Amino acid sequence: MAVTCNTYSYSALCEVLASLQILDFFQHDRAPGAALDAPRGEPHVVSAEDVSDWLPDPLPIERACQLMGRPPKRTIVFGNNTTVTEACFEAQAKCVLLLGRQKR
Repeated sequence: MAVTCNTYSYSALCEVLASLQILDFFQHDRAPGAALDAPRGEPHVVSAEDVSDWLPDPLPIERACQLMGRPPKRTIVFGNNTTVTEACFEAQAKCVLLLGRQKR
């Protein structure tokens, strides 16, 4: 999995994810055959400072796919507005919109 956010720097976004205790979900897997206590790689995080343009430009989605080693056509993006849909269309990724004010 990867996360994108255009309002935080890379380090600030990693801090927020760590404070929510979900940063591990976005970290690279260990190398094949590595010990279970081996350190994990850098997280799959795309911040405002990582790409030159933001949504609806497909760059953030393409960068997240690059970090995960997945082609956009084999990726599902969860978002909360139509700019995400537009970016997914351009990147040829699938999109799921989360709408409403339900508790997450």
